[in-house]
Amino acid sequence: MKRKSLLRLVFTTTLTVVMLLAAQLSASAASPAVEEVEHKGKGRVEVEFYGKVQYKNVKVTVKDTSGKKYKVNKIRRDSDDISFNIKNYKKGKTYRIYVKGVKVRGTKKYGTASCRLNIPKAATGKAISASKAISIAKSDAAKKWKAKGIWDVDVEKDRYRGRAVWEVSFSGTIKGQEYEFEYEIARNGGKVLKREKELDD
Repeated sequence: MKRKSLLRLVFTTTLTVVMLLAAQLSASAASPAVEEVEHKGKGRVEVEFYGKVQYKNVKVTVKDTSGKKYKVNKIRRDSDDISFNIKNYKKGKTYRIYVKGVKVRGTKKYGTASCRLNIPKAATGKAISASKAISIAKSDAAKKWKAKGIWDVDVEKDRYRGRAVWEVSFSGTIKGQEYEFEYEIARNGGKVLKREKELDD
């Protein structure tokens, strides 16, 4: 009898813990995680979520670090991102963005997703050419990773975190293994803003 009571207690306790964990997971799943937020220029912002989401009476709120609110308009919703314009924004500031009325697709409750966005000051430095950006990226890969034998070089204009960049990609070898490299080089000044390498299968 005591053994049965003990087993019942263990089962009940385990079930309670599982139910609490499920409730917590469900609550957290209601507010989607933000994968990336990017300033596209001229106040245009895109917030990208992990996975598919759904919206209901969506509202976007933007505040700076002092708590001042900024109006938003031209809200465009998609299955995995939302974009909008911030009115009268200031460069060189950090903003907190709240997207209310959004949930992970397949969950029940709508919640509020939040993220931070830094809009950099106006770019400084002399504009560089595409060939200069390629040279910077190749030199950086050689110095940082000892990359050799560069081929399949591609370069195009893009934006990265609100800044105008040259996106440079190419293949090369490191210690005899083939890798793919990708760089974001500031079009003004030539600073390396992002570098990535991936083993080429």
